[in-house]
Amino acid sequence: MRISTELSKQRGTSALEASLAVIPVLLVCLVGLELVHAHQSKHLVSLALQEAGRQASVTAADRHKVERAFALALSPLFTSVGRHATPQDRQQAISARYRRLYALPVWQLELTEVDVRDARSHEYRAVQLELLYLHEPLQSWLRKVLQQSARWLSVSPDGLTAKAQQQGLVVMRLSRRAVIHASAVQRTPNSWLKGTGQLQQQTLHKRQNLDSRLNDGLDSIAERPDLAKTSNLGLFQQESEQQGLCGVLLCCAQ
Repeated sequence: MRISTELSKQRGTSALEASLAVIPVLLVCLVGLELVHAHQSKHLVSLALQEAGRQASVTAADRHKVERAFALALSPLFTSVGRHATPQDRQQAISARYRRLYALPVWQLELTEVDVRDARSHEYRAVQLELLYLHEPLQSWLRKVLQQSARWLSVSPDGLTAKAQQQGLVVMRLSRRAVIHASAVQRTPNSWLKGTGQLQQQTLHKRQNLDSRLNDGLDSIAERPDLAKTSNLGLFQQESEQQGLCGVLLCCAQ
């Protein structure tokens, strides 16, 4: 009877111990999942920013083309799921949800042109790409924790970063510098074509002079008679007339 009383007192202890052990393990797994998701998002955003830098290099930092290239390169992050047929549709839907829930954009891309001087004292144009990407955690409870932590830290309400942190979003700040090649390429054709045209004119003029010299030399050679051969031929004709020779006259050049 005493043993049964002790067992009844320990009933439910194992279940309580298991629940207390499972909660930290589950929390660690969820945090690990969030870290993996954030790392993957940052990697894809970095690749998209690299593609935007290439586009800025060849288009003289055209803002519209650079932003379009960045949005297209970011398509793997917005794979089509559910009612969204294409990644672009899902990207637009997420952008609309950010504006509706947080009154914030998904990202903000700033382009700043800078003049750079290298070690050999050659100046060249470059553009600095500054990106702020607002990453949304998967679990709502984590957003609440981040939002509360931003309040504890007394973040200033000014700026996109502060507003995103107050909404429980993770701000990913990335930057990249790209050298502008399109401006130099666009300035080159006029001078290049002008120099090429002058070179072609000079070459044509030299060729005409050479042709005229060759023609003059050939004409002079054709018109200049050989006096020795002419005199010999005249003497031979006179002798043949005196001797009354007939037939074919063969003349061999001496």
